[in-house]
Order: sequence, then structure tokens, then C-alpha cells
Amino acid sequence: MRVLSIFILATLAVSSHASDLEPDATSYYSLAEPSANSDSDQRSVIRFTDTSAGWINTHIAVDAGETILLEAEGLWEIQGLRAQPRHVIWYRVGDEGTAYNLAANRFSFVSDNAGDLYVTVRPVGIYWDSPQGAYPVEFSALPGFDTGLSLRVMQDAQTVPVMQQPPRGFSYLANLGQSQAWSDQTVDGQYTVQGEPIDDTGIIKAEVDIPISTDTVFSFEWNYQAMPAAMAETNIAGHDYFSVALEFANGQDLTWMRSEFLTAGEHFRCPLPWWDQRETHFVIEDAAVPSGSWQTHERNVLADYAEAVPGDLPKKIVGVWFIANNVFAKQPGKALFRNLKIQQGGEEIALIPAATRKQSEL
Repeated sequence: MRVLSIFILATLAVSSHASDLEPDATSYYSLAEPSANSDSDQRSVIRFTDTSAGWINTHIAVDAGETILLEAEGLWEIQGLRAQPRHVIWYRVGDEGTAYNLAANRFSFVSDNAGDLYVTVRPVGIYWDSPQGAYPVEFSALPGFDTGLSLRVMQDAQTVPVMQQPPRGFSYLANLGQSQAWSDQTVDGQYTVQGEPIDDTGIIKAEVDIPISTDTVFSFEWNYQAMPAAMAETNIAGHDYFSVALEFANGQDLTWMRSEFLTAGEHFRCPLPWWDQRETHFVIEDAAVPSGSWQTHERNVLADYAEAVPGDLPKKIVGVWFIANNVFAKQPGKALFRNLKIQQGGEEIALIPAATRKQSEL
């Protein structure tokens, strides 16, 4: 996930002091306007010089329906950990607008509403408390950093980059952010979901509404073609992986995955802060199975949940997820998924490509 760990940042907070940063009174960011006599296009350049600033009003007025082009540059390095601009830069239009991240370092959007453009660098390991991007209380305890990142803003953009769309019926988790990690295609005549992040992360979700019974079986096929992890996924530094997951009405999610370092049958809570309160990983395929070939799995949902997840059993499935990450070791990774189904009571529910259908509509 797009996380370097709040633990790492908290450690930095102990070893850094505000006086060490010596910011000017107005050095939260700088906004450079190109010269009116310049031959260059008229774009505002924002440089993020202090992460403690939170949300910054650029005073760039945006109209509803206007196309805005954002071009981000730089690399934020924290003790050897490297974050691309798209991992941490967020924007919204208006003080109460919805917060979004950049899906790519060169990214455009069409504004749903009118207002000033706000931008921020959200430190990795921090998650919003609201759709508008309210920072959690722990953010105030972190020191400010000059990120070395910059953002160019072009209004009324006429030429925009083409973004890879997520698979049909899926959308990226809003709090984690959008990316270019997932796509869909037809492979060997079958609808297939493909994960192939490039120094990126992404969780896509399709909403469902499926009651669970003791005979509920989750079946799927996958083909792991390149594994991104450099060490066991139980470590934060090794937590690069692909998985398929079910989200439950109790707020927990259970993911099934392959590992080259762990043994099939192992399960563990996510090692990342925030996620460790809500996500559990279940290894069901290991290095003993050759990679690069299609493998079929059938899992009894409640049996796996009872074994791996603490607490009461869930009563309903509310989401189907695909998860991809390679931001830690940044090794190439690629995995394909197809034929996701829920089987129960003698019936079969296809989850892809029409994953947005509700149980009541089947």
C-alpha cells in the first residue's frame, strides 16, 4: 500500500525538531508565477517546502467543468525510502470539495464544482478522517519537511494525458488513492483482471451485498507472473504483493495471496499501521507451486475467517477487492485474475466483470 509507515515518521518526529527546519514565516510552500512576457505557457508552479502546512489554498480559481492539468516533479526521500509525487500529493476544489490524489505524476481532472484549488502533501502512513481530506490528530505531532516536490497547474487544459481505467465495475479505494496499477482485458478468450504496478500501489473495489452462510465458497483463478516482494511479506519492507480480497460488513477484510517467502497455510495481520486493525492476509500458494501458470482455488469463507481473523464471524460480504503493491522494493510485479465466483446454496454468483450487481439483483 502507499505507506512507508507512520512508525517511521513518528521516529523521525522524535529525532527532528521544528528549530532544525528553520522555516520562514511563509515557507509552507512557494507559488511561482511565470513572467507575463515569457514565451512559456502560463502555469503556476507550487513547491512543497513544509509538510506541516496541511492543506494549502493556491488561490487558483477553478470553474465547474473546467479541465485542470497537474504536472508533478521530484522525489521525496526519507531515510532511503522514496515516494513519487503521485504517492503523496492530493488536491480538492473548494474548502469542502472531495480530496483526490494524482493517479500519475502527469494527471488531469475535470472539476465537479467551482472554488479555489487546494493542494497538500499527505505524509505516507496518514489516512483521511473525512472525504474532504481531514487530517487525523497524529498529523500535528509530525515534523515538517521540505519534500523537494513541485506541482505545475495548467487551467483550461486542451491536451491531457490518457489514464488507464480500472476494470469494469471497480473503483480505487478513496482513502488510499487512485493509480495506474489495475486494468482489464481479454486473455485466451476470458475476461481477466490484470495488476501490474510500476513503483505504485492500488486497491480496487466492487461493491456487493452477499449474505454469508457456512457453505459460502469463494473461488477464483490466478496467474502470478512476476512477484514484487524482496523479503517475507510479514515485514513492512517486504510488503509488496498481489492479492484478492473480500470486505465484510464488520469492517474487516481477508485477502488471499501467493508468497515466495512464506508457506501455504500461514496467515498474518497486515504489518502496516492503520491496516493492522482491519486487514488479514492468508497465504494459500507458495514457491512449491510453479509461477507463471493458472491456478484454481476454492476457499470456504467462514472457515478461513475463523482461522485467521480474531473476533466474531461476519454476516455479509460488502466488497470484492484486488490489491497490488510494489512501492517498497520497487521490483517488477504482474498478476492476472479471472473467474471470481461465490458459490453457496447450490447457486453461483459471478463477481467479474459484473461485480457491481447486488445479491437482490441476481
